[in-house]
Amino acid sequence: QCTGQLLANARKKDIDVQVNIDDFNEKIEVQATLSALESIFLNLIDNAIKYSPEHGQILIKLFEQSDGILVEIHDSGRGIAPEQYDHVMQRFVRLMETQSQIVGSGLGLS
Repeated sequence: QCTGQLLANARKKDIDVQVNIDDFNEKIEVQATLSALESIFLNLIDNAIKYSPEHGQILIKLFEQSDGILVEIHDSGRGIAPEQYDHVMQRFVRLMETQSQIVGSGLGLS
């Protein structure tokens, strides 16, 4: 659902978005509100689109592990240097090299 809401943005940049959801063996219970999950996924997928180059790729994977469900969102953007992880996870922070290129509040990863 979240991917569908952002697909037009991906198409503008000719980004291929793929979603791979494993079949789960049993019913999965998630302790979160639907609106919170939507907000998180919209932010992460929107960031993947914003920071991926034209003609890039995004892969969204959901799969079962022994202790729960894992969600991975991979994109073809430049990535974040490990020494900047803590910094970029703070509110209203954006990496210096992207400040003039991307529109947004800087809340995406925080």
